[in-house]
Amino acid sequence: MSTMPSPPRHRQSAPGARRRAWLWFASAPVFFVVAFAAGEGLSALLGLVEGDVSRFTWRELLVLVVALSVVAVPAVGARVVARRAHGDVLTRLPGWILVALVLFFLVANLVGFLVPPAPD
Repeated sequence: MSTMPSPPRHRQSAPGARRRAWLWFASAPVFFVVAFAAGEGLSALLGLVEGDVSRFTWRELLVLVVALSVVAVPAVGARVVARRAHGDVLTRLPGWILVALVLFFLVANLVGFLVPPAPD
């Protein structure tokens, strides 16, 4: 056992952390566009037909996981910044909003995959 004290945890100032968390929030539309492009590109690469929801396969799951991973980047970034701020409520708010948006993205895509289209 060492007698040296452990290094202090990195603590960010509240205003600086708050600014970084809101910058992650502001970057969310860019990540949504990139997720859309990645999902559509991967769909085309895998040969998925637009609007064909006859069954849910591993290819659709792969597209969903890739798009969800890209959409979740700002939420993870904002949550990491908020964790380092240690308890500042205004720093945690963008992270929670982004987590809610990621969950909405997941539910909307799952409903789109799993619910059959209405008959004509």
